Amino acid sequence: MRVIEILTSTYICAKLSARNKYNEIKNHIRSIKMTKNIDNSLQNQIIAMSNTLAEKSTQFNAVQQKLFYVSLAALKHGKNSNNEVTIDKKELIEYLGFDSDNNKYTRLRYQFKKLMINSFVQFGTDEEFIDGVLITLTRSDRYNYYVKFNDYFTPLLEELADNYVRLLDDDVTSFDSKFSMMLYQNLLKDKWKLTNPDFFGIDYSTRKLKSIFGLSKDDYVRKDNHFDRYTFEHTTIDKAIKEINEKSRCISNLSYKKLKKGNRVHAYIFSFEYCDPQDVVEKVKKEKRMEALAKAAADSRQMTLDDYRDNVKYSDDVKNLEWWK
Repeated sequence: MRVIEILTSTYICAKLSARNKYNEIKNHIRSIKMTKNIDNSLQNQIIAMSNTLAEKSTQFNAVQQKLFYVSLAALKHGKNSNNEVTIDKKELIEYLGFDSDNNKYTRLRYQFKKLMINSFVQFGTDEEFIDGVLITLTRSDRYNYYVKFNDYFTPLLEELADNYVRLLDDDVTSFDSKFSMMLYQNLLKDKWKLTNPDFFGIDYSTRKLKSIFGLSKDDYVRKDNHFDRYTFEHTTIDKAIKEINEKSRCISNLSYKKLKKGNRVHAYIFSFEYCDPQDVVEKVKKEKRMEALAKAAADSRQMTLDDYRDNVKYSDDVKNLEWWK
């Protein structure tokens, strides 16, 4: 009888120790939930820019366009004393998928340089105009990249108003094609037409689409001076629609119809289903938080059992008392 009491007492002490550790972990998880952002700071951010700027076609390639979007998203976190936005170096490299590139720093420096050069925009007419670059300086230190926007154009980037388009950075930075990024950006800018009875959808002429895609008027024109519409549609519009439908969470079921006048295509009419970027952000954060908490709870339960098995060195008779739990 005395032996059973000792065994029972020993087991209860071991179980209480494990339970205390479980409670410590549980409290730690609770504190993480309240104080730590479990999302990567470059993910699930909403980008805002003026409709005027969204219409301006830049000469960015796909990587530079992503850097531009990430820089815009960083504006919401404010600027440092040098009037620059700050981007975490390690997170950016991971975000762009450059981790395994041995020349990643050289590659990124070159892309940041081209980001400045290709950020040139033009407004107005030849008689009255405003021309300049959106980004005037980029630099880095051991931990961060820094981007400085042109003070003259920052109102087009910072101020929130009804004439501003909002994008989800996880959408635009997931696209591989520049055509997908620019079509997505402009469709969200013009989404108001989808609910306006005066419009049958979002209509873009061929000339407008060429401007959106950053193409010249001579692109896709054959040597006989005839426009190669099939190749144009296949390599730009169709490619962009396929990628947007596969990857975007704000735009789904994107499609288009051709509006013809006689045998000529007058315009392309786009339609899609829309989900507000803020709703997507809140849903994703909630899902990730629940996943993290579920994983932490599972790890805690496993630790409780392992702690008893690994640290309590008694006979099998004692260990068999686990069935009491």
